Formats: sequence, structure tokens, C-alpha cells
Amino acid sequence: MFKFLTLLFLTLPVMAQEVITVYSPYSAGHGGNAAFQKVLERANTEQKKYAFVMELKPGAQGVIALITMNERPQSRLAIIHAAFVDNIDSGTVKEHDYRPVHSIGDACWAVISSTASRVGDVASLKGTEEITVGTVGFGNVSHLTAMAIAEKYGLSSRLIMFKSNYDAVVNMAGNNGINFAIERMSVVKQFEKINPKIKAVAVSCPTRYATNPTLKTLKEQGIEVPSVFNIVMANNAMPEHKRIGIGNILDQATKSVGLAKIQQLSDMRSSVFDNVDVTEFYNQRIASIRYLRYKYRNEISQSKGN
Repeated sequence: MFKFLTLLFLTLPVMAQEVITVYSPYSAGHGGNAAFQKVLERANTEQKKYAFVMELKPGAQGVIALITMNERPQSRLAIIHAAFVDNIDSGTVKEHDYRPVHSIGDACWAVISSTASRVGDVASLKGTEEITVGTVGFGNVSHLTAMAIAEKYGLSSRLIMFKSNYDAVVNMAGNNGINFAIERMSVVKQFEKINPKIKAVAVSCPTRYATNPTLKTLKEQGIEVPSVFNIVMANNAMPEHKRIGIGNILDQATKSVGLAKIQQLSDMRSSVFDNVDVTEFYNQRIASIRYLRYKYRNEISQSKGN
């Protein structure tokens, strides 16, 4: 009897843990999954109040992940990307229903093309008849980047939807129609060996790669667009103290994993490393995306009609 009570007592802390499920809008091939999974694993070792798990719910420009979270808002979170702005502006979701929890951050990824004539030179796309971009959502960063480049050099652009940027790069490697995408440099290098037409023409964030310092950023080449970004969100029904507490746990876990390891796994840079809190990060990224989506509203509308 004593042994039974002892075992019961020892298992109580584990049984008392609340499972917090974070729903990702990406498929398994998404480059950011590995790093955020590492953050969740670290969060689970650094505290015992919550047990964090991640589940993939791709589709509908991130709406499926949000809807799944909304079913149990007290114990579920969801990751958003740039298409969240489209979902707000179209009325698909209501912005006041959600609150930012944690900044997964910006992606420092490679902008690639199979029609560029020179590595590291966005201007070498001038001879491209049409930029055909493969990505996961209308008006997301990849789409906005393609439209900004098309505008600068007098080109046309067209969007083809995929479950992940990785899937778009696979299509490009097979010469099956896609000629423009944004993905991790490590992924790009794998496919460059398969298809030598694929060239990295820029870095998608304001910082050059430490391992490839000669590759210029988009900004250095006169293309003003935001980076791919991810933010963990909560439904407004989750109590503020709980949301803030979870955010603090994820922030600390991110710091513990460290910038070097996160960039090794996914080339993401959380705003916690720049002392920018998640609310400020959210406001900045949403405002930037909203401005560009308004600027290219006609092109985005045409893409949806294709």
C-alpha cells in the first residue's frame, strides 16, 4: 500500500501538467519547424506547469490552424504568417479575437530563381518573361517579394499555391513551372546540385549570411519588403495572465536554445534576441505587410481569380 501511494504521489506532478498544443499552418517540409520544435522541447524541460506539443495544420492560408485553436482556446495556440493580414482584411478572421504570445521571428532565407542569369543579382531577372512564384499564401512575403521585383524591372508575376515553400522548390528543381521562391539556404544548396539553373539572388532579411557574406540582401538591392515571419498567437479567450506566462516561458526557452542553434536549424531570428517584445514585433510586421498588400491589392486580387 505504501509503495502504491508513493508511486501515485510521484506521478501527480506529471498528471497535473496542462498540455498546450501549438498549431502550425505549415506542412512537414517547412524550414522553421525544426527550430521551433527545439524551443518547445526546451520549454518542457525548463518548467513543469505546461507540456508543449506542436501539430501541423496546413491549409487555407493559416485559417485551419486558427480554427483548430479556437475550438479549445484555453489550451491551444496557433502560428501565423503574413497571410494573417489577408484573413483580417477579407473578414475571414477578426483581429481583435487574437493576441500575440511569442515571436518566432524573421526568416533569413535565400531568394532563388531558375531564370536569373547571375548569382547574387536580383537585376539579372530582367530577362524573365514572367516571375512564377510558388508559396503558401496570397499576399505573403514570397508573393510580395515577387511583385516588388516585377514592378522594379517591368515584369509580370503569377502565383501558384503550394502546401510549403519546400514543395515549390521541388517543383522548380524539376522545371515544372515555378521559377521563383524563398527557402532556407541549406535547402537551396541541395537543389542547386539537382538543377544548376537554380540561383540564389538575394537574402530575404536585412542581414547577410555569415557563411555566404557576398550574397547581398534584398534591401541592399533596392527591394523593400519584409522578411518571412512567424508569430505564436492565442485566442482572446485565453486569460491574459496565462497568455503572458506562456509567452515568458517560450521567450526564455528561445534564449536557452540560443540564436546560433536556431539559425543552424531554421535561419530564424526571434525578436527576443533584439529586446523587442512580441506585441511590438507583431505591430511592426502587420503594418508593413498591410501597406504592401494595399499597394499590390489589384495584383493580389487577380492572383486569387486565376
